[in-house]
Amino acid sequence: MTRQVITNPITSEFKKQLQNCSSELLIAVPFISSFAKVILPENDINRIKTKRLITCFDENNINSFELETLKYLLDRGFKILYNNSIHLKLYLFENTGFITSSNMTKGGFENNIEITSIIIDKEFNKAKHIFSELWNKSISNEITKDLIEYNYSKYLLLKKRAKYKKSDKSKIEYSNKINYEFDIQSIIDKLFEAKEDYTRIIGGAYKANKEREKLIQNISKGFKNHFYVPKGHEKREETLHYQIVHGEESKVSGSGLRESHFQEVASSNKLDELIAYLFPPSIGKSNWNLNDDEIFREYCNGIFDFQISQYSITMPIRLASFFYPEYFIPIFRLDQLEDICIILGYNGNPKSKGDKLFEYNKFLIHRMQLIPYDNYVKMNIAYQIYYIVKLKRGFKNGFTFEEIKDVYTKKWQRNLLESGVRIINENLKPNK
Repeated sequence: MTRQVITNPITSEFKKQLQNCSSELLIAVPFISSFAKVILPENDINRIKTKRLITCFDENNINSFELETLKYLLDRGFKILYNNSIHLKLYLFENTGFITSSNMTKGGFENNIEITSIIIDKEFNKAKHIFSELWNKSISNEITKDLIEYNYSKYLLLKKRAKYKKSDKSKIEYSNKINYEFDIQSIIDKLFEAKEDYTRIIGGAYKANKEREKLIQNISKGFKNHFYVPKGHEKREETLHYQIVHGEESKVSGSGLRESHFQEVASSNKLDELIAYLFPPSIGKSNWNLNDDEIFREYCNGIFDFQISQYSITMPIRLASFFYPEYFIPIFRLDQLEDICIILGYNGNPKSKGDKLFEYNKFLIHRMQLIPYDNYVKMNIAYQIYYIVKLKRGFKNGFTFEEIKDVYTKKWQRNLLESGVRIINENLKPNK
């Protein structure tokens, strides 16, 4: 008999053949997961003299296998080539082989409905000849640790993207109906009637956009030394940190971030992965298409998923808005974003930080779509509405302007309160 047909699970049969193998192990399989470490344990494969693997290594689909697993196999003496055209699954021991539908994954070996032919004699020799021909065709495509390292940022980006494709996709309500104690549309109308001067913000935004475009072009060529450098470094003014904390960007939107935040993140071993996710062109990948709501939501969820000191809520939002300013109103506290959206009629209930950021920004941009300014000015208008409502609430509860103002210590908040009370006194009834 030269062939025996079996079905899943095939793990025990594979391990039995592996334990009897000492001279040569040949594998050709498109997809490999960390399950390979289970079926190819170190003690069993270390004694095998020749170990060869042919697999796929397509940077456009690099998420289909585990780079850490490939490193594990390289460390244990496998020579690995790639051929992105293969679809066969072939496992050849010394005198026995598997021709199978099973990839080297737990599903392929145990959970899926698969079929495997165990072959010997002439069938085995034919299969080995096929493997040798494929190996010779692929000989120039060797997978090395250097190649893995070069592609690692892309791999991590795609892994993270896959993780957030399944986030909650609740529908955003764009109703203009205001269920609120104040006539918000009237406040918005009166803001325009008051003819607020946004010249400074518009001019600052123009300068900030020029700075951003130059920095983004530099980051697209490689972001080293473009995130943070200490004082005295010749490139300091060309960094994200400098533009956001000290540059034109800080003058029109601020952030509340300090140098220590950027310093801590810059020292993290996850910095490469973080920048690659926030801005894929830094590793040669296409930019995020945030016009697609599913991708936008995915992006918002992923930016919070980095366990880095000093990187919690404000910095993820701030960095996302820097790279994609047209999609984010530059308000960097989720609680304030939520309050402003509720004032303007939002009644959703998102759960994760990412879903909140996505829904609040989508709602706010939609709600303010008739305002003929960019998002920097819309941020200012949103905050002005917010503080006008704070004032009107305070007046309604019997507080004076000075009593309300004393609660706030930051200059920009006090400025908005002062312009807010002027707008109320000139255009709105203060006690309603």
